[in-house]
Amino acid sequence: MRYPSARHRLLHCSRHTFSTLQLEHDTDIYTIKGMLGHTNVKTTQIYAHIVDKSKRNAADAIHIDGLNKANAVSESA
Repeated sequence: MRYPSARHRLLHCSRHTFSTLQLEHDTDIYTIKGMLGHTNVKTTQIYAHIVDKSKRNAADAIHIDGLNKANAVSESA
């Protein structure tokens, strides 16, 4: 098995970081697709899943007492 060169890995990591940061700063996915030279937006959407997961984890880390679905249902009954 042949491993990618250090240059290849650096290029891949740089493109990955660039596109992830662009998504985190609300750049449109189709704009990023064009910047990266992807022919199919599905290739670019790989990065969107990473950002979605990061945002979801950040939101899940917030806890406010008395603010969850179970309490809202029982208080309205």
